[in-house]
Amino acid sequence: MQKMVFIFCFLFSVITISSQSNLPQIIRFEADYMQINRADLVTGTVRVPVRWEVVNRYPIMNLVFEQILPDGRVVNVELPRSNPWVNSNEVGIVVPLNPENTMAEIQLQLRLYYFLTGETIDTATLMIPITDDVPATTDIHINSFSVTPTNAIGGDLLTISWDVSGVPFIDLSTVHMGNRRTEHATQYANVGTVSFSAPQGVKAVEVLLKASENVEQVITVGLSCSIAWFSANIFEDSCPSETVQNINATYQAFEHGYMLQHANTDNLWFYVYTTDTFYVRPSNMIRDANLFSGTVPTGLYLPADNFRDLWTGSVFVRDELGWATSPAQTYTMQYQESIWGLGTKLNRDRQFTLPDGTVISASISEF
Repeated sequence: MQKMVFIFCFLFSVITISSQSNLPQIIRFEADYMQINRADLVTGTVRVPVRWEVVNRYPIMNLVFEQILPDGRVVNVELPRSNPWVNSNEVGIVVPLNPENTMAEIQLQLRLYYFLTGETIDTATLMIPITDDVPATTDIHINSFSVTPTNAIGGDLLTISWDVSGVPFIDLSTVHMGNRRTEHATQYANVGTVSFSAPQGVKAVEVLLKASENVEQVITVGLSCSIAWFSANIFEDSCPSETVQNINATYQAFEHGYMLQHANTDNLWFYVYTTDTFYVRPSNMIRDANLFSGTVPTGLYLPADNFRDLWTGSVFVRDELGWATSPAQTYTMQYQESIWGLGTKLNRDRQFTLPDGTVISASISEF
């Protein structure tokens, strides 16, 4: 996170527009400060908190935050973000550019536009003076920070409260313990309360309050599983996302392992005894150019149709598994999994049965 340099008086610069029709329009665009330090503009460390409100907006419209430069150019001054959509009533941060040393002010613009065409619907502007005064240092303190309850069950409502001085905004984020899935930080005013549902599938959640680069605090809330694994629980850091399911599956035994496919995934799984490892491959995986065309040894079998493409098209799979030792069989699998992964990789804890009733507990990754 970049360091925030707050260099303004705690006043408001506000534009308010009266809504006199049902037309889409910006009715509020304001900044929390009245002046900007020139030295910080030159170094690019200025971060301006802004607030806005738009009415009568349609889903085909979006907002953009811009700066109008002295030569008439209009530049985007938003921080990078993965989601281009901007809410109609929110707070955020803009990063103004240094217009030139002789300018006495910067001009910020909020523009409402059609998302597909870029056509402007409405605009609002702010003029913020530039000062050469050296700002006084403001101490940042977390006066209070709490999460209640401190122990909960997945799905329970958790309430976060905080009071921070020295900054107008803070960041809150959560880390789900176990598979360490981190949620994106969300910005809030420096004093407030917010509630959220405790995550399912993990044994704890960390709540991080970040007031600045060097001022932060973490609270860990222990979580109990609201649902139990259907067999003995060997997973210390995760809970199942739902009760046990009975799903259709296909199983085939091989010389050095077995192959599986069940109705909840398009992927094929294969397990290798010698390395105690599960592998996952797409069921429509493209074969190698040179397909296998060997002779089946006496007493052994080719893989079943839904396994054969992967087996014949991959030297690795054939070498790891060997030949099938019996025909494939369909059965009803008992199945549970934890829901958390990281990014597009689903590194899930899973518990399921084989045709003979053996319960397998393993962490199996899928993409």
